[in-house]
Amino acid sequence: MKSKSENSKVQTAQPAARIRRKDTRGSEILDCAVNIFVKDGYQALNFVEIAKQGNLARSTIYLYYKTKEDLMLAVVRKLLTDHIETLIQKDFLSEKNLQTRLNRFLELLASFFSEPSINRLLAFIVSESREYPDITRIWKDEFTDMLSDVWHLVLKDFNLTSKEEAVLRIMLFSPFIELALFGDLLGENAPSFSEIAEIMPDIFSRAALKVSHKEKMGNLQRLPKWKLKKIFVLPTCCYSCKLVILRINEGNHQRNS
Repeated sequence: MKSKSENSKVQTAQPAARIRRKDTRGSEILDCAVNIFVKDGYQALNFVEIAKQGNLARSTIYLYYKTKEDLMLAVVRKLLTDHIETLIQKDFLSEKNLQTRLNRFLELLASFFSEPSINRLLAFIVSESREYPDITRIWKDEFTDMLSDVWHLVLKDFNLTSKEEAVLRIMLFSPFIELALFGDLLGENAPSFSEIAEIMPDIFSRAALKVSHKEKMGNLQRLPKWKLKKIFVLPTCCYSCKLVILRINEGNHQRNS
C-alpha cells in the first residue's frame, strides 16, 4: 500500500505533464500545419485536419490562430525561417575571388530552392498572391529584402547602380524559381538545381562585367554552346538573359551618344 507522500508525488506529477503540453501546444499546431501544407497544399490545410493530426480540440487552435490566413502566415514564416539561415550565411563573402564567391552563393541558392517545402510555397505564392497580399509581403520581407545585403556584397567588385543590381538579380534567380515551379513540365531536358548553380556563374559574371562597363560586349558570345543550350531550356531564364543584354546595349548606346 502506497504512503501518503507517494500518492502526493503521483498526484503532483500529472499537472506538470499538462503544463509542458500546454507550453508546446502552439508549436505543435504550427508543425502540423506545415506538414499538411507541404504534403497536400493550401486547400488541404484546415483546422479539422490539424486537430485530428495533433490530437487537439479545434477550440484550442482558435486560441492561437483566428483564421486560416493567420495560420498560413505563420506557416510561411516558419518555412522561410527554417531554410533561410543557411542561405544568408556570410562566411563565403570573405572570399576575395569573385568566381569563388559567386559559385558558393549559387550553391546555397540551389540548396534552398531544391527544398520541396520551398517549391510548394513558391507555387502557392504565384497562384494566390492577389488573394493573399500579406503572404506575398512576407516573402518579400523575409526572403527578398533579407538577401539584399548579401547580394550587394556578392557584387561588391562591380560599380553597379541599384537598378543594375536588380536586373542581374532577375537573371540569377529566375532559373531557380522557374525550375522549382515548372520543372516537371520541362521533362528530361530540364537542368537540375546543381547544374544551374554550375552553369550560371559563367553567364552571370560576364553579364555583370558588361553592365559594370568593364568588358566589351563581344565576349558574351564565347560561352560554351552546351551551357547556353542547357540553361535556355528554361524560357524565363532565356528572357532574363536577353533582358540583361538589352540593358547592356542600352548602357553602351548611352555612353556612345
